[in-house]
Amino acid sequence: MGGNPPLGYDICDRNLVINPEEAKLIRHIFNRFLILRSITNLARKLNQQGHRTKRIISKTGKEYGAQLFTKANLLRRTLINPVYKGFVTHKNAIYEGSMKVS
Repeated sequence: MGGNPPLGYDICDRNLVINPEEAKLIRHIFNRFLILRSITNLARKLNQQGHRTKRIISKTGKEYGAQLFTKANLLRRTLINPVYKGFVTHKNAIYEGSMKVS
């Protein structure tokens, strides 16, 4: 497994582990999308409420992420990401994930 974990997860021992605080935001995103039915309006509401994308600190200490939501940067990818349905992808294949809470 490589790369950055999606919003709602952290990496621990090469496994995705649920980040309880970020998971609250993920639930909020999905619930609000069901009501609004618009990624553009959802992005606008999340930004108005002060929510931001996942904050990442690299191994070298460089910080990135924590940006405003746009329909392209996170919301569309979040809403279609198989990880939020309990699956992981690896080399174009989808596998059932395991559940661990940090």
